[in-house]
Amino acid sequence: MTSVEIISLVVTAMGVCSFSAIFTILYRNYTASSIKDVVTGKADIDLIDECIYSSQKNIVTRREIIKTIRSAVFYAFLVVFVPVFIFSAISKFNGDVLMVGGRSVMVVASGSMSEKNPSNDYLQTYSLDNQFNTYDIIVLDKATSSSVIKKYDVIAFVNDKGVNVIHRVVGFDYSDGTLRYKTRGDSNNDYDSYKPSFDDVIGVYTNQKIDGLGIFIIFFQSYSGMVTIAALVYCLIMMDNLNKRIQKAQAERLEKLRDAIGFETLTSSKEFSTEFSERIYYKGYAYLFNDNGFVEKQEIEQGEFSKTPEDTMIKVVETNESRTSEEIIIQSDEVQK
Repeated sequence: MTSVEIISLVVTAMGVCSFSAIFTILYRNYTASSIKDVVTGKADIDLIDECIYSSQKNIVTRREIIKTIRSAVFYAFLVVFVPVFIFSAISKFNGDVLMVGGRSVMVVASGSMSEKNPSNDYLQTYSLDNQFNTYDIIVLDKATSSSVIKKYDVIAFVNDKGVNVIHRVVGFDYSDGTLRYKTRGDSNNDYDSYKPSFDDVIGVYTNQKIDGLGIFIIFFQSYSGMVTIAALVYCLIMMDNLNKRIQKAQAERLEKLRDAIGFETLTSSKEFSTEFSERIYYKGYAYLFNDNGFVEKQEIEQGEFSKTPEDTMIKVVETNESRTSEEIIIQSDEVQK
């Protein structure tokens, strides 16, 4: 690693670690606040609404919408991220070349083939229009013999410094008794100093490419990219673990609310022998049920139960024969740290 790469890695690591630490603190605080709201009853109305509406047909709850969006984003991320990451990892350990059968795939790392230099008049003469830009992904055919490579083909080869080069063949050289290719980038105004032999050739460009996607592969292959990926994986795992804590607290609290309301009975298909209705008064809201299930939710502004304590649930059951009421205290749970 050069000194510049080391400095870049250190700066990136410091930035990513700082972000991860701050994000962790914020998300832990959010989790603690959410769990506190659940166990102390502040989120009871939302939980009751979610429970009621999720049992109603043709009603899409907020949680379902969020879950659908989250799943869509997650799977879209996987569809793009996983193949790119696998490509990056394999090509990183294979000389920046991914071999697939008789073909190989490479990322263009420079702009030496991005445009036609006016001094390279053969490009116009022979209508050689297969240029590509930096960060494009190109597909190469494996050259089975030297006779496969023709003049003006674009080839990928390894130069004398071990660097992959993708340039056009503009001539041949036999001066040392070995067939060597004279190459030149379409954007350059001079020949390459190194003349590759057939043994140096990686493949011949097939004119197939994917524009721009290589920038992600280059990033993932860098040390900075690896640090960023590690931090991203950590954040995803951390969020998943904390979300499970919230979901556990919600499930436990909801079970207590369901028992208090008698939700299973109210939403079942059981037929009542008389006309039946039940109102649940809790935290400033009234929920009406009848023998067909949930009917409506209303906010209580005034009336008999408008000043009911926050931890008290009132159940009023009416039939054509009687009216009964029951007061239930919903205890708050202890906040677990």
